[in-house]
Amino acid sequence: MEICARSFLIRLLPLAAGIAGVPLAAQTAQSVTPAGSVRALDERVAYVSDEAVNDVFELYGAPIDGSAAAVRLNLPLPAGGDVIFSSSGPFSGGAQFDQVAGDRVLYIADQLANDVFELFSVPNFGRAPPVRLNGPLVAGGDVSAFLAGRKRVVYRADETIDNRYELYSVPLDGSAPSRSLTPGLNVHKLAALSRDGSKAVFTVFFFGKELLYVVPTGGGQPRSSWATRVSPRASKPTS
Repeated sequence: MEICARSFLIRLLPLAAGIAGVPLAAQTAQSVTPAGSVRALDERVAYVSDEAVNDVFELYGAPIDGSAAAVRLNLPLPAGGDVIFSSSGPFSGGAQFDQVAGDRVLYIADQLANDVFELFSVPNFGRAPPVRLNGPLVAGGDVSAFLAGRKRVVYRADETIDNRYELYSVPLDGSAPSRSLTPGLNVHKLAALSRDGSKAVFTVFFFGKELLYVVPTGGGQPRSSWATRVSPRASKPTS
């Protein structure tokens, strides 16, 4: 997997003029992820960097005031493994804090097997190892996108059938198994979560047109009727 990033170090920039910024990433880092994939909340910052091994991108957490050294949050990676930080291409999401108190960081990585991309959650102080949030993946399956809500995270994956993408919902801490929200639908894009995280918006292609759907993110037995179409049904033109 090829990953490109411009080389720069994260610095906390004080508002007072004439005071040098505090470096948060190690000076040995060759590259830190583009600014759009650096996540900061309250007293912590999370970022992806190759500061331990050149061109091996891993997830780190640090106090936002630079008062302590950054700690690696992901597990040791297999040969060729990386934490994903790009929001372009086949993967999207980057590293995200949960939206309650920033207690956990969520990320996609081929952390257990090279080129098998899965979703993980880890305490942002590194007090406990990361947990895998997705279920077992079919051969060729990957988690390709995710969005974190207040209590749950919704992710897009071809988990049971290769190249058939469904949305799944799982607690942020992995305390319960994930469940499919869209059985029988091939989801094209995970678009958004509602402000309270109770609904996910996604798109599906029908008859060459992209239609918009909304589905609750938790509770009850998943069924196809949960998905409510909010854009017009594609239909053949009448003569």
